[in-house]
Amino acid sequence: MLIDQIRVLEKLEDAKRFDLILGWLNASGLPPTIHPYRTGKNIFLPTTRNLKIAVSSHFDTVPFSPGANDNASAVVVCLELAKRHKQSPLKHLGLEIYIFDEEEDGLIGSEAFIQAYGTQGLMGLINLEMVGMGNQFALWPLHEFAKGKVLETMELTAKKQSIPIGRYDKIVMTTADHASFRAAGLSDCFTLTCISDKDVSVATHFYKAMEFDVDQKTMVDIISEAPLFEHYHQPTDTSAFLSEASLQMTVDILWETLLALDADFGKGN
Repeated sequence: MLIDQIRVLEKLEDAKRFDLILGWLNASGLPPTIHPYRTGKNIFLPTTRNLKIAVSSHFDTVPFSPGANDNASAVVVCLELAKRHKQSPLKHLGLEIYIFDEEEDGLIGSEAFIQAYGTQGLMGLINLEMVGMGNQFALWPLHEFAKGKVLETMELTAKKQSIPIGRYDKIVMTTADHASFRAAGLSDCFTLTCISDKDVSVATHFYKAMEFDVDQKTMVDIISEAPLFEHYHQPTDTSAFLSEASLQMTVDILWETLLALDADFGKGN
């Protein structure tokens, strides 16, 4: 079970998380490339294909938080996707997996990665943040007129499986690692977060309050009602509040999205 891996990761400091992820990848026959930079080390699984798609997460945590949902949940989903791809590789597109360092310090790891490797040949990126609880997907930051093959294929895939999926201009968190890729000129990239029905209800209340210029304390009180943020950056961000069903839902929809993109590309679309 994926949640079992989270239970191990949440007990570890960042450096030991890094070592454990490397160990898991090597044990799965997926030796990773390490990208060291001045203040940290990224992990990635490269492809030799010219046209590729990427899925990313980050392994670092904020101080005093076990970081189960933020962001061990995304790490284990990335690892599971890598294993699926090893067993049944895409036929036409390359898949790259990125697990960044120092996201919590201001996207330092992903920015360093872009400086070293750029975005050449990358058709799109799906960044994962907090995917361990909820029954639906939030894609952000996106407006209603946003276009992109990766974006639209993911939305269609989720809808075919009757999983609610919506676009949001933000999920309160100021930013995530997709921003480094957008700054480098990659337009078809976004962050995926799992949310619940109550999160959607709270978000509706939050945005309505913004229209009326409500004071900051009230805004904080409103957002604190969302299950997604109850344990965000807190010592209580543990696996006890996560769902195996949410993790598996995320893996399955991402994998089906990758297969659909690969099949479409194989047809020359």
